[in-house]
Amino acid sequence: MRVTLNEDETQLVASVERLLDGEYGFDRHRRTAETGGGFDHGFWRVMADQGWMAACLPESAGGYGQSPNDALLILERCGAALVVEPLLSGFVVPAMALAAASGGRGGDGDAGPAAIWLPRMLAGDAVAALAWTEPGRRYDPRPRQVTARRGTNGGW
Repeated sequence: MRVTLNEDETQLVASVERLLDGEYGFDRHRRTAETGGGFDHGFWRVMADQGWMAACLPESAGGYGQSPNDALLILERCGAALVVEPLLSGFVVPAMALAAASGGRGGDGDAGPAAIWLPRMLAGDAVAALAWTEPGRRYDPRPRQVTARRGTNGGW
């Protein structure tokens, strides 16, 4: 199937490719993958500064994504460049879950978790994870062992 991009999507792809071609070569991929931190927090912030996080969320959740295609185009280009930063698992999935839990609202003044966390995530100041399974629970959504505890750094 052939997919034709509109002008906005073409510009988005071009800007993502320019940044990745200029700043994310295989040497950076290798260095990042070999570090103990799992990903480059500096490049995570670059992705946020470029608006990639905001492009992955609809306006109702605090982003500016015109359609889910924006996220798919960014994720596709990141995959092609072997980007190890967890854009899908560390931003898109948990951000959409937060937005859905708040009725689709992101930063509209609501004091709930989405209003607290989505702005930080959009700025690249927070990385999230959706904890939805446990070892040995095979698709049973009722948690039995997982609990959230505040860490020494203020996170969970």
